[in-house]
Amino acid sequence: MRKFIAGCENTIQKKFAYIPNRLNNCKVIKLNNFTLIQSPYKTSMFNIAWIKELNKETYQEKIQNIIDTLSPNPFALWLGPNTISCVKESQLIEMGFIKEANETGMCIELNQFNENIYESNLQSIFEVIDKEGILKFIDVLEAYDPFVRDYYLKVFHEIGLGEHQPFRFFYLSKDGKAVCIASLFFADNYCGIFDVITHEAHRKQGHANKLMKYLLSYAKKRQTDHMCLTASSPEAVYLYKKMGFIELGYYNCFEFKFRF
Repeated sequence: MRKFIAGCENTIQKKFAYIPNRLNNCKVIKLNNFTLIQSPYKTSMFNIAWIKELNKETYQEKIQNIIDTLSPNPFALWLGPNTISCVKESQLIEMGFIKEANETGMCIELNQFNENIYESNLQSIFEVIDKEGILKFIDVLEAYDPFVRDYYLKVFHEIGLGEHQPFRFFYLSKDGKAVCIASLFFADNYCGIFDVITHEAHRKQGHANKLMKYLLSYAKKRQTDHMCLTASSPEAVYLYKKMGFIELGYYNCFEFKFRF
C-alpha cells in the first residue's frame, strides 16, 4: 500500500510541476519537501503548493513561508496522506485558508483491468492533437476558471502536444461539441487521471464513465502498470470502485486568498 501511495503522490507532484516548468510566464520552486507552482494568473488553479512532508512542530512557520513566497496571488495548498495528520485544520483556517476539497486517493493495477473498448467510444472520444481540439477541451474547463483559455493556449503554442509529452488531453464529443473532458499524466510506471469534468448540461448521462474506461485502456496499451486519481465525492469513489480502483488515503485541498 505504501508503494502505491508513494507512486501516486509522485505522479501528482510531477503533473503539477511539468507544464508550469516549461511555460515562459510560470515557474516551479522547490523548497526541501515543498513544490511551489507560481504563475501570473490570479487563481488557485495555476498557483499551487504541494507538500510532501511536514514537521508537526514547525509546519506553521513553513506554511507562512509558502504564503510569503506565493504572494499576492491566491493558491491551492495540497496535503497528501503523509501530511494530513501533521496539520490541524483549525490552525490553517486561522491562518486564512479555506477548505476546498477532501479527496480520496485511488489506484488500480492495470493488469487487473479487463480491456474492452466499445466501438461507440472510439467514435466519440478524441485525443487533443491540434488547436481545434484544445479549444473544445477549453470550452468545458473554462466554466471553472476565466484564466483557463489563456493558460492552455500557451501550453499548445509554447510546449506542444503529442506522444513526446507525458501529458495528454481528451474530450468526449456529442453533436460536434465537447461535453466531457479528462487529462492524463505519465510518470514512470504510473499514469494519473485528472480534470474529469462533464459539462453541466450533459451530466448523469454516463459520459464520464465511458471516458474513464477509454482512458484505462489507453494507458494499459502504453505499458503502464498503475493508474491513479483523486475522487472528490462519494459518488465518484463508488464509480471508480466499480471499475476496480482501491482507496489509498486522503488528500486535503485548501485555498488561500490574500486580503488587502
